[in-house]
Amino acid sequence: MEKQVITPTEEKVILNDFFAEVRELLADYCQEREMVLSNSQLYAFLLVSPITIAIATDGTVDFSETTMLVDVAAYFDRDILSSEFDQLEQPEDVLPDDIFKKRVYTELRYLCVSMNRYEEKLIACLKALIKLDERLSQSEDEAEAIKYKIVDTMNSVIYNNLGEDSIEEPKIQKVLDSLEIDMELVKQQTEKENKLMSKAEEEALEKEEAAQVTETKKEEKK
Repeated sequence: MEKQVITPTEEKVILNDFFAEVRELLADYCQEREMVLSNSQLYAFLLVSPITIAIATDGTVDFSETTMLVDVAAYFDRDILSSEFDQLEQPEDVLPDDIFKKRVYTELRYLCVSMNRYEEKLIACLKALIKLDERLSQSEDEAEAIKYKIVDTMNSVIYNNLGEDSIEEPKIQKVLDSLEIDMELVKQQTEKENKLMSKAEEEALEKEEAAQVTETKKEEKK
């Protein structure tokens, strides 16, 4: 389906509405944590938040899950925050980026252990994020869609967890259902990606074998 052409003015309105919506949804959380996030911080935090929902499904934060949170928090040290969103409407006295980066792990872990209080509103934020991506993304690659990244993030908890998955998988599926993510489409996309990866691996192997043959012939001529 061809995407609707959106003017810069319309895009600005859509983004302002999005940030206003998610700020209202997370107002209680931010007030309790005594922090005011910039637009870029809020957007980045929402992008990684699905991992907290997945980890919280079994009610514990084990060693492997703690390691995952540490890895995610470390990702913020790579200067991934874009100042582009901060040119839009946002509150004053937002958290400095260096302080935000230091708090990411603590906030992610806090969400994991407090998810029963915030899951409903966090899921609503993710719905808004998916809707925003569907309206504004210009990428033709479906694999780049935020909804697929959410699925990958949540499934990574299952694949990396050393414990039983019998509790996590049904609950994660329930969350994905509430996000209105069509898992059949996700399955098709995954199969498509796997085929592309297999083809790329085959081509790489063929090139490697060809290079070895060439090298062997060179040695024989010596």
